[in-house]
Amino acid sequence: MAFLKDVQSACQIHDDLLAEYIEEARQTLMADYLLRQHQDQESLDELLSLDFIQLEQRLTGHPKLIMNKGRLGWGIDDINQYAPECQGRFRLRFLAVHPDICLFGIEQNLFYEEILADVLGESEFRSVLEQLTGPFSEYRLVGVHPWQWQRYIATQFMDDLCHQQIIDLGERGPIMTPQSSIRTLSEATGTGQYDIKVALSILNTSCVRGIPQKYIEVGPKISTFVDSVVKNDPFLQEVRVLKEVASIAVPHDGYQDIKDASYRYKELLGCVWRESVASKIAEDETAIPVSALLHLHKGESYFKALVQDSGMTVTAWVKCYFEKVVLPLYHLQVRHGLGLVAHGQNTILVLKRHCPAGLIIKDFHGDLRASTSSPHLPEIQSLGLDQLPPEHLIHDLVTGHLASVLRYFSALCQDHLGLLESDFYQILKSRVETYHAQFGAPQQTSLSLLRPTFEKVLVNKVRFHAGYKETGVRLKPMLGTLINNPIMKQQEVLHVHL
Repeated sequence: MAFLKDVQSACQIHDDLLAEYIEEARQTLMADYLLRQHQDQESLDELLSLDFIQLEQRLTGHPKLIMNKGRLGWGIDDINQYAPECQGRFRLRFLAVHPDICLFGIEQNLFYEEILADVLGESEFRSVLEQLTGPFSEYRLVGVHPWQWQRYIATQFMDDLCHQQIIDLGERGPIMTPQSSIRTLSEATGTGQYDIKVALSILNTSCVRGIPQKYIEVGPKISTFVDSVVKNDPFLQEVRVLKEVASIAVPHDGYQDIKDASYRYKELLGCVWRESVASKIAEDETAIPVSALLHLHKGESYFKALVQDSGMTVTAWVKCYFEKVVLPLYHLQVRHGLGLVAHGQNTILVLKRHCPAGLIIKDFHGDLRASTSSPHLPEIQSLGLDQLPPEHLIHDLVTGHLASVLRYFSALCQDHLGLLESDFYQILKSRVETYHAQFGAPQQTSLSLLRPTFEKVLVNKVRFHAGYKETGVRLKPMLGTLINNPIMKQQEVLHVHL
């Protein structure tokens, strides 16, 4: 807190903003404290044996965003009950919504009742049908986080509940547990076929975590499109897609036409059903969020233990990682004009015997953008995907993965495994050069990972500039000064821990 006050003038932070920023800092520190308490009870070997969801709940959060667990709106009881670091366990509340008041999308040839019957189980699904006043086809079922129900839905949608446009079916289904994003929930058994992303109207990291309506109706089609691109490209044969198979949003008439109101009020009720990680890996495979590679457990590196168990050298392991993760993401950018915000949570590494074996990608409802020069423009335009000039889109990889993952991964490799940062980036340079030899370098220098400099995208400073006032749109990143590309530096890279 003293540090924040010391830099207040240099960062041009007004007093009211500083107080709110300190509040978010205290919330984050509390979450880190609780996480540390759980961490102290486990060994590093136990960590290596966890499944994807269990491991996610042990990780410390976004390394680049300082206030990565602010969760403004939650008290200590909410944190203990619903936060991933507390390994929360709870059931969803289900609402049956009349089709006239909702937006809905579903993957072609898939039926919504099949998804719900799979999630709820046949007997409980039949019990739900008995509560409905008409056939299932006259309703859309939406899963609701219990906190969202008690804080917003029961009061703000009172009219629809009273007039039976929305029917409260109570808490149902399997016991769920949160992933690190807090609003994405998985079956606590770790074996469910589907995860669910629910509206959760609290400020966490950069925005309020509701369910935006923009891609609800076309979301499953976007997933199918991405899956088709991946499956039809031999270079991407080891990439797997977590498809968003169904999505629903319920606009609120009272807020929908208030143009400049906070987006919070236009994202109160909705959910997205997505294929789970468990449904995409074989029996002899495991999957970890890429952010796990940065994790320190009581000062010991999770990644170092992974490398030791793999039997590979750190150089060979890192080279394999670049081939399985970075080059496919780069290929999607330069050959298909598709950009994913490839940070450590969106990017999932498949392991076989602790060695990199593939990549799983997800989150297409807002974190997928397209290039204005993409070869898939007819499909992209029909789906209404956001389009950016290719030199802007490349930052989904540069900022999303190089600056937010590799920046820290390279330092960890040097500090814990003795692989110099300069060597780390030379391995990556060699892999990119091999890729260019196969497919040709991008015609635009600005799209190449071998360009001499990159624009610096700022995420923390945005809060100092924009404050906490919610507007009709989410916060946009800011540009800083140019930074040297470490891939192109021959000498040892000086890593600054900021």
